[in-house]
Amino acid sequence: MAKDRIVLLDALRGLAILGILLCNIPLVFGGRGPVLYGKLDRPALAAIVVVTWIVQILASRWWLKRFSMGPLEWVWRLAYRGPTPLRRGPA
Repeated sequence: MAKDRIVLLDALRGLAILGILLCNIPLVFGGRGPVLYGKLDRPALAAIVVVTWIVQILASRWWLKRFSMGPLEWVWRLAYRGPTPLRRGPA
């Protein structure tokens, strides 16, 4: 059972930098974050977290089926390793 949880979250590993930014930037700099500050109770905040994680996991799995790493991870590797292929080869 613990292995199933790890496999479910494994897709997030390939998009770590992008995931951090997608979770935090909209809440801090725009969207509804500043408007709703102090107006939501804990169950509403927990629901937002759960929905955000579900969307992130599904999007990460979709992306990593097509590409070997996230776009920001690719830029990061480009900066210190040089050109790296982004697209996955044919299966």
